[in-house]
Amino acid sequence: MVIDESLVDPDVQLSNITALEKSKFGLDVNGNVIVKNESREDGFVSIVNSSTALLLAGATFTGPAEDVSQYSSVTVFVESDVDSANMGFYVQFSINGVDNWFAIKNHTIQDDDTHRHNLAIFAQYFRIKYTNGTTNQGEFRLQTIFHKHKTPVLTEDNSDPIQKHEDVTLMRITNDSLLDISRDLHADKFSFHRFGDNKVVPNGSFADIWSYGPTDPIYNWPVTAETFRIQSGGDAADDAAGLGARTVVIIYLDAIGDLQNDILTTAGALASDETSVTATRFIRAWVVDCGTIKGNNTGQILFENSTTNEIVGVIEAGEGQTEMSMYTVPLNYTAYLSRITIDVAAGANKDADIIIV
Repeated sequence: MVIDESLVDPDVQLSNITALEKSKFGLDVNGNVIVKNESREDGFVSIVNSSTALLLAGATFTGPAEDVSQYSSVTVFVESDVDSANMGFYVQFSINGVDNWFAIKNHTIQDDDTHRHNLAIFAQYFRIKYTNGTTNQGEFRLQTIFHKHKTPVLTEDNSDPIQKHEDVTLMRITNDSLLDISRDLHADKFSFHRFGDNKVVPNGSFADIWSYGPTDPIYNWPVTAETFRIQSGGDAADDAAGLGARTVVIIYLDAIGDLQNDILTTAGALASDETSVTATRFIRAWVVDCGTIKGNNTGQILFENSTTNEIVGVIEAGEGQTEMSMYTVPLNYTAYLSRITIDVAAGANKDADIIIV
């Protein structure tokens, strides 16, 4: 059979394929090239679903359909020095090699982020599709290997971070899963311990649990995207050259809900500089640098919206960190609540109604 190379996807460079390899090609009823991997050896590297050809911004590599019915698994490796398009990487299978392509893997490839997948073959035809992002590639590596006997399992040792897109079997029989998260060994997971305190809760009415509760019993949830800063009026010792707190870390969510952090320098009685981007949620803050050994913030440090001046967080004098129960889950994360502990002042001999929202 003669291949009409004008019908071949331009990303498939048939000029680099030998005559023997071309004999393995066929055309479907629509003139699309189908690679027929007949009598291939184990560990066969696909020529047409592998590539190092650089893609321009927005360009797409689409491998032709390969008949993989004689193989049991496929390994795919992909890496680029620039981001792909959003969800631009596809590992696809089809029962006829013509249409009805369904993706068993679909990810966004971030710059210099290596993806490796080892998958079982479960349909006759296979291909890779990759759409580049908004920047021309300077480096691109894509390789596909078909296996007849290899078990479709990848492993990780006890110190490698696990990416959420990797297909692995964990080899950590002595580790605790929560400990691994705390050790940052899961790139897409993190643990968070939230704690709050309100020393003055009025009888007969509800109050939010945060250390600023005695002054403002209801928390000020931001309703617009504004920058945060340390409010003016602080203690003179909490200054860049003072004996108290000199710098604090602030964790917050930006206007779209992504986690951000900034280091703010205290300015005594003056307001600090603002956060680097606008924010919609204040998460927490703590003192990083002090003017004395074993020191802490001398006075109360209030965090405010820079426009509305509403208080969104507070580090009480000498405490070194915020104490507030409020939390907003960052974009693209799901929170799983593992435990809640609530105490009423010892000796108060009072019932308390608690609402968790």
